[in-house]
Amino acid sequence: MRKLWKARGAVVGVLLLAGAVAACKGALKTYVVAPDMAKAALTGTTIPSIAFGAAAHFEPAVATPKGVSWNVLAGGEYSSDNLAFVKLNATVTAATGGAQVEVDVQPAEGPAGARAEKLLKENPAVAKLFRAIAYEQIDATLSRRPFRFANISGAMAVAVASLAPKLTEKLKNEAAAPQPGEFDKFDSAYKEDKLRH
Repeated sequence: MRKLWKARGAVVGVLLLAGAVAACKGALKTYVVAPDMAKAALTGTTIPSIAFGAAAHFEPAVATPKGVSWNVLAGGEYSSDNLAFVKLNATVTAATGGAQVEVDVQPAEGPAGARAEKLLKENPAVAKLFRAIAYEQIDATLSRRPFRFANISGAMAVAVASLAPKLTEKLKNEAAAPQPGEFDKFDSAYKEDKLRH
């Protein structure tokens, strides 16, 4: 059992290191395409929802004066919230031999944006994950290939690790003080099942 935990620890360590290395890459890739063509290719693209799981949903990219912008909606596509949470702004510039694209992550305007601002400030790894997701979408589009989840997995591991202490604390607090009636459906179903057997 101890060997299994050591192996898991090593895997997590490698993922965190890979994510940190990926997040530190500073050089922008140059795409062999004119900037206006890159902007046109990116406009309307949709980042796959799997990139951030059920926690968020990405709207199609819209053209901006400098490039394109994706809205990230809080709560995901199955949520009643669907409020703009974060904006991923991609600036397309001319470079020797083609175009370069730089991504900026900003909280959206409105109530969900205020939550996003706090999240991004307290968890820089989450901002890096959003940036990695946008760069993967850009590279997939301009390189004419599918979005590869594996290319964002390192940044995702770092973001999850940065959020783990807060999630653990939240779960402990919720378990310590269940809300009245929270488990009534389960209790009722258990009683009905017991009566049938």
